[in-house]
Amino acid sequence: MSIESNTKKGAFSCIVDAVLFPLVAALVVSAVGWLYAGTVSDPFKYPHYAQMVMIYPAIFFAAGHGMGTADVEAIPGLPEFIYRERDAFDISNIPADLQVEPLHSPLALSALYFLYAIGWMWRIFGVSESTLILYAVLLRALCAPLLYALFRFALGRIVSFAATMVVSLSPAMLTMEISLRDWGTAPFIFAFLLLALHLVARPVSRGRLLTLSALLGALLGVGMGFRQDFLVILPLVVAMLCFFVRVDAPRSFLWRGGALL
Repeated sequence: MSIESNTKKGAFSCIVDAVLFPLVAALVVSAVGWLYAGTVSDPFKYPHYAQMVMIYPAIFFAAGHGMGTADVEAIPGLPEFIYRERDAFDISNIPADLQVEPLHSPLALSALYFLYAIGWMWRIFGVSESTLILYAVLLRALCAPLLYALFRFALGRIVSFAATMVVSLSPAMLTMEISLRDWGTAPFIFAFLLLALHLVARPVSRGRLLTLSALLGALLGVGMGFRQDFLVILPLVVAMLCFFVRVDAPRSFLWRGGALL
């Protein structure tokens, strides 16, 4: 009976640790982030002006015309939205027969996943600045559980939750929230740190090494689609796999090479 009771307590403890605390952290951080954005009179004052010029191709994607560019001056209401004279745009103003030109700007192509993320948000929730704030809030919702998991490597549940709140709700983090492109790689950075800790914390098997290395590669590839400077983590990954990971296998250098690939 005591064994069954301990098993139930252990399962409940795992649920609390893996689901309840991360979920509460995500909800609290998201709610505070949304409320904070509502107190800022002009949340996208800078660098939103240049940022909107960069991301407006996502409007055509949201309207079902594909990711590309077109003559915005010929579309009623679109220039006013891009130059922030209005805070929303009705995609029905875009002609049904509009043909967009494929993206060719190096900056736009280097942030293609970022543009698609914004495009999907606008397609689902409507083209408005409020949707951009919601996008930023969702990014924070993703970051909070990852940050909690990072703290759990060294701290207890309550302390980890408190630390997550302190970091996530700090003035610096709240201010960065509305800088969409700068904040866009934050979930990838936290996820990278989490995977890196799993790799170096204890010896790893060959299968675990290759699996986590593949996940790191996927994070790097997708993260660079949001912002190219995410490439800065590549030297860290190489150094970690070459010198800090303990592989539980003979001829570990072969497996390290495979992990690097």
